[in-house]
Amino acid sequence: MAYYQLNDIKRDRLPYATSNYWKRPVWAPEIYNTPLMNVRNVSLITALSGGFVEIANHLRSNFYLLNYIYETPKNSLQWSIYIKEIFKVPYFYTELRKKLVYGAVQHTLDAGFKISMFHYVWGGTYSPYFFADFHSIKMMSFSFLAGFLSGWTNYPLAVARRAYYADLTYPEEMRKGFRSPLHALVKIPFVEGPLYLFRGGWLHYMGNSIGFGWIMYSYLFLKDKLSFLWRFNGINYNYIKFLIFNFSFAIAAMGSQPFFRVKELLDTGARERGGNTAFRTTYEAFRYLKKTWYKQTTNMVAGYWTWFRAYGAILYIALWNADNAGFLTNFKVNPNHLETTCARMISD
Repeated sequence: MAYYQLNDIKRDRLPYATSNYWKRPVWAPEIYNTPLMNVRNVSLITALSGGFVEIANHLRSNFYLLNYIYETPKNSLQWSIYIKEIFKVPYFYTELRKKLVYGAVQHTLDAGFKISMFHYVWGGTYSPYFFADFHSIKMMSFSFLAGFLSGWTNYPLAVARRAYYADLTYPEEMRKGFRSPLHALVKIPFVEGPLYLFRGGWLHYMGNSIGFGWIMYSYLFLKDKLSFLWRFNGINYNYIKFLIFNFSFAIAAMGSQPFFRVKELLDTGARERGGNTAFRTTYEAFRYLKKTWYKQTTNMVAGYWTWFRAYGAILYIALWNADNAGFLTNFKVNPNHLETTCARMISD
């Protein structure tokens, strides 16, 4: 089969061009930006990012597990013995395999879906250089739109993982029989109902959505404002990107962590007689945090590093690599320019 015949199969032809001065068949534009295609393209990035963080967290958890039996090592010889003993913990490799398998699924459907939705709503737009001022509304609206479209993926996946590990602590007669986090994710909707994984997840949804929106809006705004540093001054872009991402995650922490903090108070706060929570509504929990601000200035963002170790680090690494692959940028060439439209029409 010839090359032009293969192209005829892959693409459809339009009957006429849209220009009044050029009447001839042209190639129909190829569809390349859909949520499913974007998830498939970023799946390798998120799976590798999640695997790296899952291994680090697994080693950390087993390190603390040994601390219940042995003292913390004091010198290099004790550290070498301690590290060797970590790999001898019962079911070390079995649990690591389960975490890596579920991590690839969880982080692809969480961080990968967030990146794919952002590229879906932002990748097809046009923005010139150094025009963040009047493009700020578009940057903000598209960033938060992507956040609200993808913020629901994290909570049910985290609930399934926690359900598996919580099930191991129950007595034998009360266990559900989950064999792995992935098995729990598949089994829970049939045993408990399809909406069980989403129960009580409104605050998590708001925190994930607003947090991701602030990350991407800060990133877009600062990248456009500071682009002269690497475009004209020759400064390495990775240095600037490191500062931009750190600042963006710091801004996102102040916007999203209060929702996670209120959820933590509702779930783990002090209980009254009868098992009822001390806060009857979400507003009461938030009002308590606001009134105790003077006791701890970081009260509203407490627990941020716990979130970052579990999810934020994976999102950070995935966004860094997605930016290198071009998933966080849009068009910098105006599609209405004469050069662009003529190049599209006369190419065959």
